Amino acid sequence: KQGIGWDSVFIGPDDETLDAVVLTLRLFMQDNERISVRNVRRLYMESGLPTELRQEFCEVADHLNAQLDTCTNISIKEGERLTFREVLYIFVYGSHAHTTPRWHRLYCDLKTTPFFAILQNDFVITIAFVLRILHKMSLLNQRATDELQQRAA
Repeated sequence: KQGIGWDSVFIGPDDETLDAVVLTLRLFMQDNERISVRNVRRLYMESGLPTELRQEFCEVADHLNAQLDTCTNISIKEGERLTFREVLYIFVYGSHAHTTPRWHRLYCDLKTTPFFAILQNDFVITIAFVLRILHKMSLLNQRATDELQQRAA
């Protein structure tokens, strides 16, 4: 806005849609859930599945973690850029599900900034990436299930 400063508008999924996705997504994030990525990785490692399947699952999970730990272009502290994991946590634990004081406070502070729409966009990009990875994991899980059923037959 001329003479006032920057303004931004987020055009994307509404909060209700994001809430629905986040409530499911968090099941894959929290280790107290049987289907968390970490717990499923453990199951793969403890199973008698072929090494190829176990290795492929680990590679997909490692790719997920590497991408989440990649820096965004947003910096909220001098010389420190947020990672995509932090962006995910800001929205998941700051607003959409099981808020924690730290992430909620940060979410509220960032919501008042003109670049919040950019942060929202990074959040949606992160969710889309995580969902693509979870889809790959789902396909691997189907192959693993098929393998185990063949052995049992």
